[in-house]
Amino acid sequence: MRFLNLDFETGSPCDLRKCGAAKYAEHPDTRIICVSFTTPWDDKYPDAIQNIYVPPHHHTLGLLPAELINWVLKGKPVAGWNLSFEYHIWNTWVSSSSFRLKPEQLYDTMAQAAYWGLPLSLDAASEALFDDLGVAKDKEGSRLMKSMARPRAHKPGEPLRWWDVEDPDKRKRLIEYCDQDVRTEKAIQEFLPPMPSRERKIWLMDFKANARGVQLDTHLSAQIKKLAEEETGRLSKELAQVTDGKVTGVTKAAALKSWVWASGVPGAAEGLAKDRLPDLIRAAETLGFPKVKRALEIRQEAAKSSIAKIDAMTNFACSDGRLRGLTQYYGAFRTGRWAGRGPQVQNFPRSVVKRQEDLIDFLRAPAADVAGLKMLFGVTPLEALSSALRGCLTVAEGKLFAAIDFSQIEARVLAWLCGNQKILNAYLAGEDLYVLAAAGIYGVHVDRVTADQRQVGKVSILALGYQGGVGAFQTMAANYGLVIPDAQADEIKTAWRGDNPEVVNYWYAIDKAAKDAIQNPGQKFEVVRGQGVRISFAMWRGNLLCQLPSQRTLCYRGAKIVDGKFGPVASYMGVDQYTRKWVRIESYGGKFVENICQAVARDVMADAMVRINYDGCADILGSVHDEALLEIDGLPQVNKATQLMKTVPAWATGLPLDADGYVGSRFKKG
Repeated sequence: MRFLNLDFETGSPCDLRKCGAAKYAEHPDTRIICVSFTTPWDDKYPDAIQNIYVPPHHHTLGLLPAELINWVLKGKPVAGWNLSFEYHIWNTWVSSSSFRLKPEQLYDTMAQAAYWGLPLSLDAASEALFDDLGVAKDKEGSRLMKSMARPRAHKPGEPLRWWDVEDPDKRKRLIEYCDQDVRTEKAIQEFLPPMPSRERKIWLMDFKANARGVQLDTHLSAQIKKLAEEETGRLSKELAQVTDGKVTGVTKAAALKSWVWASGVPGAAEGLAKDRLPDLIRAAETLGFPKVKRALEIRQEAAKSSIAKIDAMTNFACSDGRLRGLTQYYGAFRTGRWAGRGPQVQNFPRSVVKRQEDLIDFLRAPAADVAGLKMLFGVTPLEALSSALRGCLTVAEGKLFAAIDFSQIEARVLAWLCGNQKILNAYLAGEDLYVLAAAGIYGVHVDRVTADQRQVGKVSILALGYQGGVGAFQTMAANYGLVIPDAQADEIKTAWRGDNPEVVNYWYAIDKAAKDAIQNPGQKFEVVRGQGVRISFAMWRGNLLCQLPSQRTLCYRGAKIVDGKFGPVASYMGVDQYTRKWVRIESYGGKFVENICQAVARDVMADAMVRINYDGCADILGSVHDEALLEIDGLPQVNKATQLMKTVPAWATGLPLDADGYVGSRFKKG
């Protein structure tokens, strides 16, 4: 199959990183500077790269060759890196109606690369494959492109000035850079296998959901911002008073740290991170420093401000009030899960206000004020405003918002993968898994488990399933306000492992299979548990492939055995989650199991959303963790969507799925 490989270079006063491709494309001063493309219609030179320069105020359509226009018009395949950008630019600035790019004809090389374990950046992906391809992104040209993508400095009211107009040499260099992008993208596309057909359906569903977008309640978001600014302003004034003018605002973290440290509070030099503030507040109280205590309380309170999220949503909102491009397909490339973009809906704080509908109604009213928030809802004003953040996401008039959540999906998948029949039976019987875990840890009957012991059971399930130790337990315990000495945490870890031998054995079996595959290229190594639940490992082109029950493949690039802290370990090349650099990463049984478990949970979610999309009972808006967000017509449709979510995929026989949700006018939780 031949592809039209396409790449635009554009300019705009709009900041693409802050606004997203859809908002960027509709900005009235956005313009196409040049376009580079291959010539698949030419039987003699199908891989030739041509380019077109588009001067300001010229319509791109009149400059493009008829063959290219005809190619798009007939719905033939178009390829490129991160094609949502080309999609929005084409459909806004090339043709808004007569021959739009259709999602079905798009083949995103970035998505293809992510599926095969490569970074989402063209620069990083081409660098990772340079030994195989011999081509890479033009880094010098990239720097030039970033400077030319914004107008030159000009006085207010004057026409925009552009580098490509005023400097022909830079214009020529930019076009060469665009050509090289097409060359590099095409090389990656042809080097990698295509995405499997099942995965392409998932990508297409996701692409359409991102193009559809989610409606923003602009009135509510404006109210939240106004009140948050009012409250943070009040807190800043109080902070300046208690610090005698040394710290003039709640955002002055460095100044506050220095002031607290100079006041003699031990531990202040290590910083004022959110998790350290309670200890510092207690220390200030113990030392009899009321002003320091209040300053730290102000810092703690101000940290709950939602202004940044509100600004991010406002920046992303298109002219019709919808937020587009909120999720990234395969954003977590080790599992294939979605990642957030723009306002990062996945990271919205959970509500601490139970009466969410009353809170939203109050905030939307003209009489809403900070004093009322504190009096009516029993929390600080900024906590109340953060609790309303999710409610800014709503639906079109006449529609309903539905969110359907899988219940404890990871814990269910882990039990299914390793054949832990006791846990599977408990799910089927509707038992409380946290109570069951606590009973196993403390050696008591389930009827005798206390509330505190149940909390330990909950933390154990969430923290210890992937070979986590005391550190993992304590990190999770802190999230639930659970304070346990390290020695006791170690005892809990040992007891939990003793009560879940299937999980422990699974870690080591997966670790051995991965290592055996790396050391024996050409052979397949499998781990089979329960009702024939199969995970297989094999090497391919120097990469470790892990095939899941859904037949999707996880790709660990450049896998090899290296000397680790405790002996030989499997390793692979990947993006470090902290530095974002392409580095060698060591792995082990529990980490592989975490990847596999989360990947299977993702496949369950993806299959469910594809079923809902195919059925037509709802419009997919996206997902937040294990929750599908839908725009529906009425209650019958949400009931149908819930049943489709509960449907066990053919490849997951025996997996005890359960899902539930809510329907209303807006997003409430996640």
